[in-house]
Amino acid sequence: MPIRIKPKIDLGPCVLTLKSIEGITELVSNEFPHATFCANDYIWEIFDEKRIPFIQEISRRQKLDEFLVIVKLSDANTRSKKAPRVEEMKIVFNKEEATVTCNAHPNQENWIEHFLTDLKKHILSPSLSQRMAILYRTGNISTLFPAFIVSLTTISLDGATDSTKYPYSRIVIKENPPNPFVENIKANMVSNVIWVLIGAILLLITQWIFRTYGVDLNPFN
Repeated sequence: MPIRIKPKIDLGPCVLTLKSIEGITELVSNEFPHATFCANDYIWEIFDEKRIPFIQEISRRQKLDEFLVIVKLSDANTRSKKAPRVEEMKIVFNKEEATVTCNAHPNQENWIEHFLTDLKKHILSPSLSQRMAILYRTGNISTLFPAFIVSLTTISLDGATDSTKYPYSRIVIKENPPNPFVENIKANMVSNVIWVLIGAILLLITQWIFRTYGVDLNPFN
C-alpha cells in the first residue's frame, strides 16, 4: 500500500517575532541553501527572496499578515550532501493557519520529527485571548466550560470570528509580544473566576436543598 509522510502538519496557534523568523530562516537555510522566503502585510509584499535581504526588509515593518518558507524541487536537487531527501516543503504562518507541508520519503520520518522539534523552538505560545478566540471559532469552547461560562465568554469575545483581530498566527516585528508571565496570570485569574462562580452556584444549590428539606444551618438555634 502507498506510504508517505503526512503531507500537512498543523503547528497550532502561535506568535512569531522578528527573532522567531530569524531562527526559522536560519534553520531552513542550513538545510536548504536555495530556499526562498515570502511575507506580506496589508499593503506590502516581499517574495522569493533569500534569507539575508529578506530579514533586512521585514525588520522595517511593524507586523506581518503572512510569512512563507518555500523549498522547491529544484532547491532539493541542489541541496548539500547532509540535507535530507525532502523534495518539497512549504511552511505557512498566517491568520488562518500555521502548517508545514512536505513531500518526503517515509524513510525521512526521523529527520522530519527532529526538524519539527527545532522549528517549534522558535515559535511562541499564543496569547490567552488568541487561544480563546480560536476555541470559540472552532466551537471547541463549549466542550471545555459549562453553558453559563460559554455565554460570558461569548460576550467577551464579541467579534472573535474575525481572524484578523485574533489570527491563528500572530506575527509581530516592532511590537512587544505577549509576556508569558502576564499571560499566565491572566489564565490563572480566569481559572479562579470560573471556580468562584462554580463554588457560588454549588453553595446556592446546597442552601436550597437544606431549606427544602428543613435542615437548620444555624448552630446557635
